[in-house]
Amino acid sequence: MVRAFIAVDIESEETIKNIISLQRELEKFGKFKIVSPENLHITLKFLGEIDPSKVDLVSEILGRLEAEGFTIELKGVGCFPSPSRPNVVWIGVTEGYEQLMHIWKFVEDNLSRHGFQRERRGFKPHLTVARVKFIINRQGFRRLVETHRNLKLGKEKVRTVKLKKSTLTPTGPIYSDLYVKTL
Repeated sequence: MVRAFIAVDIESEETIKNIISLQRELEKFGKFKIVSPENLHITLKFLGEIDPSKVDLVSEILGRLEAEGFTIELKGVGCFPSPSRPNVVWIGVTEGYEQLMHIWKFVEDNLSRHGFQRERRGFKPHLTVARVKFIINRQGFRRLVETHRNLKLGKEKVRTVKLKKSTLTPTGPIYSDLYVKTL
């Protein structure tokens, strides 16, 4: 079985530098599992453990995607499910939101026709930057999220959508590209 997902990678050096700075700020308020710079991405669809024979099918479907390259802006810090009970710290997407929604809808519609489960919660484009293990200073953490609600972290040119493999290791996941769709 192959643990797989469809994503847009974050590769801009300036944006990554800004995200690392935010991650360092977070660590003042608790213990986090920080997403490493080479793993920063916006997940469009998590496929889970799929049969290797499905890789070609998903690649073929992505190959039919019709979309132009576009720019996204990463802006604003938030938490799932909420700042008072955080499990995940994320950065929102402002510019490029509609284009990501278009790609997500294409992926959902086409994969569901081939037996893949639809996402029940819908899709809110975001970039996960950390998973919360525990918070030491809840007030300080909530203040950081509130003051960074409109923080601009950078822009990214989206030129590809990727089918990625995730190999879980004790030191964290290792991602590799199974298929790259150039926009």
